[in-house]
Amino acid sequence: MKKTYLGIFSLLILSICFQYCANDKYPVTYSEVGICFESEILPIFVSNCAISGCHDPINKTKGYDLSNYDGILEGIDPFNPHNSIIYETITSTNDQIMPPAPSNPLNIEEINLIKDWINKGAPETADCFDVNCPTSSTFAAVVTPILDNWCNGCHATNVAASAGGGIALDTYSDVKLKVDDGSLIGAIKQEQGFVAMPLNSPPIPTCDIQSIELWISEGALDN
Repeated sequence: MKKTYLGIFSLLILSICFQYCANDKYPVTYSEVGICFESEILPIFVSNCAISGCHDPINKTKGYDLSNYDGILEGIDPFNPHNSIIYETITSTNDQIMPPAPSNPLNIEEINLIKDWINKGAPETADCFDVNCPTSSTFAAVVTPILDNWCNGCHATNVAASAGGGIALDTYSDVKLKVDDGSLIGAIKQEQGFVAMPLNSPPIPTCDIQSIELWISEGALDN
């Protein structure tokens, strides 16, 4: 009799587990690696949403300031992306999709990362790992990803005129112009006399700034 009850109990537990795992609310996308809010989630919002005239700390379009964790969380239902207004708008198939034209919509990797972060409970600093700043830096492998991450939601060529003050940073020649006049470093270090970037947000991580400075010190080459 005890073996019979034990068998029934085991089958019940397995049934519950299968139902839970089959629930799309908890898909496995980036679960093998950690998600760091500051270096992976925040840049998506700063570059694409918290731009001047939109969801920045000054304008707060529709009541949302998406330049910081607390503001982003206003549009998030932890553990439930499909009940999160932010997730619903970045995956919309109608004219309500965010970011709106002429900005580029988020790519599938960015959308999946946000979805997985929400599924994990939308933590602020979970799974961040200490890393050493690079000892060498190249434009293609190091600088371009940093600019894409933090800047080119506004400063890509197709949106620069409307959102980025006419400044494009998605080609080597455009970036080199801002290196040569000193405005790139002045802006990202938010030094006096320069327009602080990201606009109305804290500076980008120190390692990213140091990586760009290192690339410049090594000749700011196109490689």
